[in-house]
Amino acid sequence: MNDAGSVSLNFVGTWLDKLETTPLKGGHPIDCAGLYGTLCTALGGSPNPNPEWRHKMRVTWNTPFEYGWLGSVGLSAQWRYFSSVKLDTTSSDPALGGATAPRGAATDLKLASQSYIDLLATFKIKDQYSFRAGVNNVFDNDPPLSGSSNCPTGPCNQNVWPQVYDALGRYFFIGLTADF
Repeated sequence: MNDAGSVSLNFVGTWLDKLETTPLKGGHPIDCAGLYGTLCTALGGSPNPNPEWRHKMRVTWNTPFEYGWLGSVGLSAQWRYFSSVKLDTTSSDPALGGATAPRGAATDLKLASQSYIDLLATFKIKDQYSFRAGVNNVFDNDPPLSGSSNCPTGPCNQNVWPQVYDALGRYFFIGLTADF
């Protein structure tokens, strides 16, 4: 980009093909990929929603702008994505209840996919100080909610899953790193 600085792209994605657990009492493996709920947790699976696909994509523009003691400026935008997950009782797996399992409240049958946009600005002050400021969840997206019957105490806090989804809403941050 010659006099316009440089652009970099970073993409990290995860495809969860299987998340199998075999109960200690025997039986066949239970696959909780793409699912969430108390049955997967009780049978030894992950207590959190398990989206089959998630990714982070960041685009950064390292500008050529420098002003005296102020070093180059970098501007970044990041997209965080989590695919939807279904309630474990909707699975056809007999160990999770199969077709006879109680389905649960209609609002709990599926946690919708989630996208979050984050912005970041970085710059150097002299050669030893790096400053950063940004905002995560720019559009203040709410996390998906699940009912109390599908929200086990511990991993699910006030009907949201903060280990997976952004439960804080929009938040601003600043930071300074000093190199000596």
